[in-house]
Amino acid sequence: MKNGSENELMNIEEALMFYQEFYNLPMDGTLNEETAKLMAQPRCGVTDDPTGYATAPTKWSKNILKWHFSFATKEQIEVAEKAFETWSNEANIQLVRNFSRPDIIISMKRNVHHFASFCQGQGRCVSKFDGEGGVLGHAYFPQYVGGCIEIHLDADEHFYMGLGGVTPPGQISMLQLLTHEIGHSLGLKHSRQNDSVMNAYYKDGHGRLSEDDIQGIQSLYGKPITTPTKTTTTTTVATTTTTTTQKPTPRKITETATTAAVTTDSNVKNEKLDNVNLCKIHPDALLITSNHHLLIFYQQYVWILEIGEEKYGKPLLIAEYLPNQLTSNMRGIKHIYQSANGHIMVIIDEFIYIFDFPSFVIRQKNKLSDFGIGRSDVINAFFTSYSGRSYILYQNYYYVEIDECTMRVRSRGTITDLLPGVPIDLNGGFRYINGNMYFFRNNTYYEFNEFKNKVTAAGDFNLQLFNIQCPQKNILQQLKQLLLNLSQFVE
Repeated sequence: MKNGSENELMNIEEALMFYQEFYNLPMDGTLNEETAKLMAQPRCGVTDDPTGYATAPTKWSKNILKWHFSFATKEQIEVAEKAFETWSNEANIQLVRNFSRPDIIISMKRNVHHFASFCQGQGRCVSKFDGEGGVLGHAYFPQYVGGCIEIHLDADEHFYMGLGGVTPPGQISMLQLLTHEIGHSLGLKHSRQNDSVMNAYYKDGHGRLSEDDIQGIQSLYGKPITTPTKTTTTTTVATTTTTTTQKPTPRKITETATTAAVTTDSNVKNEKLDNVNLCKIHPDALLITSNHHLLIFYQQYVWILEIGEEKYGKPLLIAEYLPNQLTSNMRGIKHIYQSANGHIMVIIDEFIYIFDFPSFVIRQKNKLSDFGIGRSDVINAFFTSYSGRSYILYQNYYYVEIDECTMRVRSRGTITDLLPGVPIDLNGGFRYINGNMYFFRNNTYYEFNEFKNKVTAAGDFNLQLFNIQCPQKNILQQLKQLLLNLSQFVE
C-alpha cells in the first residue's frame, strides 16, 4: 500500500485498516464496497504521508511567485489563473503569471516524460502517467534551495475547461485538478478531509477550498494582509475605519458567459480541430524540436508532440499558442528554429527575430538585408547544425552563415558546396535529435548527415521519419500496389 519499512511489515488487514482510517472509511480491515470504490477513483500522483501532516517540510521563502503554463491554450490559461487566484485569495501570497524565470511551470505530459530544461532540468520525471483515468497529475513541493518546480497534468485525460457548472460525464475538471496540484507546489500535502481540495482522490468540483485547505495554506504563508483605510461621510464629522483585503496581482477572471455558452463555443472549436489530420499535412510545414518536444506548425495550427511517443492528439490554434507579436504576422512567418542556446529564431517578412523561450519576448530584430538578402529573395531554409552553426539558404543557390551572438555574417557560399547531394530549390529544413538534418523539396525529403557530409537517405515525405504513426494506405491501394509488383515480376 505505502512505501517505507514500517508499512512493509503490515499484513493485508492492517494495511486496509490504515487506508480506511486515513480516508475516514468504515474500519473493518476488509476490502469492503466503500474502500474498493475509493481505490478505483482517479487520483493525484503525489504519494500520501502516513503521518497525516498537512504541510511539506519546505515552503517558499518569498511571498510573490511567478508561474507559467507551457504550450497552453487560451482556455488553459484562464483555468490556471482562476486556480492560482483561489489560493492567493486566502493567504499572504501573490501568484503572478510571468514568462520570465517562473517559479512554477505547468505542462501537459504523457506516459514517461521529462522535466523542462529551463526548470527542473532535462532529466526524466520520476513519476509516469498511465493513460486516461488512474493518475491525473502530480506536482513537486518547494525546494530547500529555492528554484523552479513543476506541475505535470496527464494529457490523455478528457478535460472539462469550464470555470463553473457541472462537469460532463467522463470528463475531469481541469480547474479542480489544477487547484489541487498548485496546493502541492505551494507546500501542502494530501488531506484526510473528504471535502478538501487536497484530498488525494479526485472529486468533481471547481477548486473550492475547504476550511482545512485554508488553514493549511495560512499555516505556511499567513492570512491575507489587510490594511485599515479611513472613510468619511458628508453627514457626520465622525471618522470610521474599515478593513480592506488586498487582492493579488494576477488579472481577475470574469465569467461573462454562462456555462452552456462556454461549452457550446468550445465544442464548435474542438469539432474544427478534430477535422484537421496531421498525417495529411504538406511537407512545407515548419518543424522545430524543443525541450523533448517536436512542434509542427502548419497553416493556423500547431501540434506539440513528445519525442519518442507514437501518439498524437488534436492540434492547438497558433493564435492561442503564440503571443500577439507573432500571431499578428503568422502568415508572414517563413522559417523558424530553436538555437543551441534555447532562443527561437524566426524569419517574418524581411526580418529575423530572436525570441526568448518560453516567454517569446523579443530579444533582437535584424533586417535580412543586413545579411545581403533582398526583400524579394526566396528563402529556402533556415536552420542550425549540430556544430551550432546557423544558416540561411536562399534564391535556390546561395547560403549565408550567421553568428548568432553578434548577428553578423560568418561566411557565404553555394548550397551545393555546403550540402552535397541536396537539391538547391528546397521548401525547408530542420535539425532532428537523431544526428541528422532533414530538407524538403515538394513531397520528397533528404536526410543529410553533417558528420559524413552527404545525403544518407531520401524518399517520399512521411511522418514516420519522426516516429509519428499514421494510418497505412487503404486495402484497395495496397492490393493495387501488390498487383503492380506481381506484374513486374512476371514480366
